[in-house]
Amino acid sequence: WATSSNALQLDIHLKLRPSSCLHRTATIVNQNLHQHSSSEKIFFNVSLPHITLYLTDFRNHSINNLVDGLSNLDLNHQLVDINDTMVRGAYAMYSVQNTPSLQLLSDEIVRNCSQYMEANQTVPNWVYDLPEPQRTKKINYVHQYGSPNVLD
Repeated sequence: WATSSNALQLDIHLKLRPSSCLHRTATIVNQNLHQHSSSEKIFFNVSLPHITLYLTDFRNHSINNLVDGLSNLDLNHQLVDINDTMVRGAYAMYSVQNTPSLQLLSDEIVRNCSQYMEANQTVPNWVYDLPEPQRTKKINYVHQYGSPNVLD
């Protein structure tokens, strides 16, 4: 996604606590990937293991309102189950079990924060490779919420 000079791409997410089993697993997976493949090492002091709830471009002048809106949400009660790990380039991604409470939290964030998103965002190329009706649904999500991976 391209970010304009009037917008900032933000990843609203749940961080994994350093003491959690998932964080320790992410550290071990990262070490193994780096040792046994050509992937780049991920430094967790910069790129913390997390679960993305909403990723889009937000208008620069609305960031303070966005942060205020997020401060009213309870982000500390979520438990997640991990199915497996997928590696793409320098990223290792968990396949997260999408529980009703996690989906509800993500949906609430999208609905509360989409008013601050940058309009007319570009649909990612991979969306056009999806079969119908999923393709049209994802395109509509980008137009309405700035991201193809919301409300699902």
